[in-house]
Amino acid sequence: MADEVLVRHLRSLLKKREKQAQRVHSGLKPWLDNSASLFGRGRLEALQAMWHTTNWLEENDRFPGGISYRIETDGLVLECFYGLVVGGDCLEPGSRRWELLKQDGQALNAQVAQVNTRLENMIRCCQGKIVRPIIRVPGEVHAPQRGRLNDGVSARFIIEDIAEQIEIGRALHATMANGWTPNRDIEAWSHKTAGILGRLKADCSSSFWGLVDGAKTCTSPSVSDPASLGRAYLTLGLEYLGEVAERMPEYVEQTNEVSPGRVSLNFNGGNFYGGQFAGKIKNINSTIAGVFQRGSSDIGDALTALEQAVLNQPGLVDEQRNDLLDHVGYLATAAQTEPEERNRGIIRTVLAALTTAAASGQHLQAAMNSWGGVLHQILP
Repeated sequence: MADEVLVRHLRSLLKKREKQAQRVHSGLKPWLDNSASLFGRGRLEALQAMWHTTNWLEENDRFPGGISYRIETDGLVLECFYGLVVGGDCLEPGSRRWELLKQDGQALNAQVAQVNTRLENMIRCCQGKIVRPIIRVPGEVHAPQRGRLNDGVSARFIIEDIAEQIEIGRALHATMANGWTPNRDIEAWSHKTAGILGRLKADCSSSFWGLVDGAKTCTSPSVSDPASLGRAYLTLGLEYLGEVAERMPEYVEQTNEVSPGRVSLNFNGGNFYGGQFAGKIKNINSTIAGVFQRGSSDIGDALTALEQAVLNQPGLVDEQRNDLLDHVGYLATAAQTEPEERNRGIIRTVLAALTTAAASGQHLQAAMNSWGGVLHQILP
């Protein structure tokens, strides 16, 4: 229905443009058929008529309506603009080219004929068929099941950026629900979101664009209800972004499967701790990514710092280091669950064990001193 209303409106604008073109054409018509010259020289009236016509063509080269759409005419499909003006066609009185055409009537006749052809093409284009749909309805698109982070991309940062974009998008949606007419804000939000999704080695960015690209239609004054249309496109984008956010822990885990050393290899004092703990570290990092996804960035930072302290703390035997990593993993898992589902007794025991271990280790002590208060927020 919205597309039909828009087509009717654009058709009326094209009719108006056609009438304008016809009036311009009537001013050029007397100088056709080699009438622009007299005794071998260009006639000033013809030159002035051509100058007016070329200027008008340049000013009206884009389709009316302030929106991207296509017109089919003479077996061709044109999009957004007529393409009828060639750079340099517009003359300026007194310019060198102006004076040359005044001196050369034959050249002026040829120029007038060429400009007339373009003007007639515009008139036919205005009479052409508008290609539908103008308001494109995207198909069903979901976040890919598999994906990886690009090299050098921080899981924490991309999760935080996605969460921020979801928050901004929801605020835009709420504003439009109150009757605000959307402008370039949706387009700016879409561009930034696509850039964030481009950090993933998956087709997320282009899939997202396929859902929201039609929102640029909302900026046109020809759209009768831009707020509702913008809200619809924004909803599609937010739903897709939400799916990506839900899958981020899986993407982090899949990244580790391909490049485990990227997040789990640790060297300290010549000792290598990655190989024997790679699987455990991979699972912990994936769980911590889920904590960031929930919006608990402080707890995510605390768990990350604690994990690194366990790995970097010298003097621990493998069994001790493994037990401490289990504690970090348990806290990360608890932070991902709802408070009412957490076991307060076990969390207190784990925190006590970490505090005891920190008493004899500089790295662990520094981590618990800095982040202990935040970690206690996990208690229900």
